[in-house]
Amino acid sequence: MQDERAAAPSRDLSASPFARILSELERACEGFETAVFFDELGETIDHYSNLDQFSARLVAAHHGILFSSASFRLEWLGAGPATQLEICAANRDSVTITVAGGYFMTVVVRAGSLSDELFSRISEVAAALRAEAGL
Repeated sequence: MQDERAAAPSRDLSASPFARILSELERACEGFETAVFFDELGETIDHYSNLDQFSARLVAAHHGILFSSASFRLEWLGAGPATQLEICAANRDSVTITVAGGYFMTVVVRAGSLSDELFSRISEVAAALRAEAGL
């Protein structure tokens, strides 16, 4: 059986402490595809991914726009700020959360792979990202 990590695309930069923190999510979910830590402009800070470099960065930009749009609409309706956005589709599910003011994380998994264990690990990883970033 081939090691899935060996099949992961090479990185364009060496892994930062953020990438090592994000890698914890792969162990929490059999259907893991990517985890991206990004800022409010959708710029990738770092990622850990089984997707190619461009796709991983595109996830951050796209989910940043979706999160911002949903958050704006909820605040306009008086519902308060959004803290989490889940998207479930035919082939993939994703969760985008606020890590700290202006910083976000998106996790993409194979459809049907979202679980309580994964949500718990996402919270732990977000706390570790905050600590590493000094947020």
